[in-house]
Amino acid sequence: MSATFRHSLAIIIATRDHPQELRRTLTSLEGQSVLPRQVILADGGARTVEGVVEEFPRLPIVYRRVHPPALARQQNLAVNEVEPSADLIGFMDDDIVLEPGSLEAMLAFWEQAPPEVGGAAFNIVNNTAPPRAVWLKSLFG
Repeated sequence: MSATFRHSLAIIIATRDHPQELRRTLTSLEGQSVLPRQVILADGGARTVEGVVEEFPRLPIVYRRVHPPALARQQNLAVNEVEPSADLIGFMDDDIVLEPGSLEAMLAFWEQAPPEVGGAAFNIVNNTAPPRAVWLKSLFG
């Protein structure tokens, strides 16, 4: 049984030629204890990922192709597709995998957040690549 929240969430995903990563992202969204009100997928890829989208009938996905592709252009188009009933918008990369219960935790945060809070984010906890600044520092000692 999932909790009831006064807020609802639309997730925007800009994608471009990453069907396998997108599949993992959508799998993690579909497995959440609370589903988003809407998932807007702005696809700028050379090939459509509509086949991947069809694998997730439980998710309320709005699929749009965007050409020429550009992250800001894809995100702006997607924002225009958000239903008025979704009062929170989340942006995700097409290679992010959410831990179970992540969306429920985010919505629980917003239940208690004071009105002056303008945004919140998840932390990426499994990034194994070293930060670029470390590599740059190593060049100059």
